[in-house]
Amino acid sequence: MQFPSVPGATCNECRSIAVGGSYVANEGTKHKAEVIKFFNSFLRPEVGNRWLDDVKVQTGIKSDPSKMTDAQAADYFKMIATTNAGAKYHFGIPIQVMSGKPKEVFTQIFNNAFLAGHISVDDAVKQMAAAY
Repeated sequence: MQFPSVPGATCNECRSIAVGGSYVANEGTKHKAEVIKFFNSFLRPEVGNRWLDDVKVQTGIKSDPSKMTDAQAADYFKMIATTNAGAKYHFGIPIQVMSGKPKEVFTQIFNNAFLAGHISVDDAVKQMAAAY
């Protein structure tokens, strides 16, 4: 899997992260031990692997794609892991920090055309570079 790199970009190795679904606990809870036990119950690689197998969406929980039962999905997650090796992360997805023409072009390219295979990596890079 190749993610386009924009020539002259500030940080092509940067990846964005955002909370898509999570659990939180109030710092002032009287049940800290129970909360910690609950959180620890799903912060195991086996749970992350089950998430990958059942939901087939990336997770922040430790997981091992090589243990997935769906070979095609396992290959996909291995590609993601390889692509993300050496990545630098910041909070927020690109669409949250973009505005104007770059935001519109990004939305059309990466939420639609690129994912659907209608344009190549090179075309995606050219269109994003032209948006700035």
